[in-house]
Amino acid sequence: MSPRQIAVTLVALIFIVAAALLIISRGDDGPGDEATPTTSSSATPTTAASDTTSDPGGDDGSDDAADPTETTVTTSTTTSVPLSVPLNVPIVCTTDIAGAQVVAEVADDAVPQLGTNSSISTVGLGVVTFGLTVPAAAEASGSAMLACEPVSECYHVTPAAAPGGISFLVHASTIERVDIVNGPITTRSGIGIGTSAEHLVNTFGDKLERQVIDADTVNLVFVPTDAADAAFRVVFTIEDGVVTTYRSGRMPMILQDDPCASSL
Repeated sequence: MSPRQIAVTLVALIFIVAAALLIISRGDDGPGDEATPTTSSSATPTTAASDTTSDPGGDDGSDDAADPTETTVTTSTTTSVPLSVPLNVPIVCTTDIAGAQVVAEVADDAVPQLGTNSSISTVGLGVVTFGLTVPAAAEASGSAMLACEPVSECYHVTPAAAPGGISFLVHASTIERVDIVNGPITTRSGIGIGTSAEHLVNTFGDKLERQVIDADTVNLVFVPTDAADAAFRVVFTIEDGVVTTYRSGRMPMILQDDPCASSL
């Protein structure tokens, strides 16, 4: 072989070796490039999962169910809500509502039945009729009952989910009377706080009996003519020519200013 042929052969070998090295180098770089996004992709969901788990503001129901502490706090908050609902507490309810005793509870999904459209009659307030026990009244009204004073033989309760100004007198475990001292509740005839004495007399006429309390105050007592209602009365207290408070209930407590004091 001539020197020329040897030189050509060496050059060809050099090119072959260089090409082989280039192919091997590219083959090594390919998996390396794929590994980088794989690592990044794996890290991203891991971080996101960590954020979701630790996020205290998450709405994940399973997290709430799994955390008994959160469940307890939620229950406590729900229980305390009824205690602050009746902001317009009747005058006869002198208790601190924040510490009021719940004497009758209702289910969480109970629907309140006492509203601005509820009316007073000779037999009660809306669905709460005289003679019901406090638990029965709570169930009928869809409202927890709060004690206005220590529970005893005679005491008052107020409904937690109802318009303000309402209290029920409880005697011997049954509701005997309802007092309205403010708010929108009226009788079935539309008589309520602020109604004029003239309108009251025009509405009920000779069914009213007059009782003088003092120089400035009189009670106009509605006496039903129906024999079935003979034991019931509605008493309207009049001052300055208008109804300032009124009450409905059974005899004899309906005619007493402070029946609980009288029963002691």
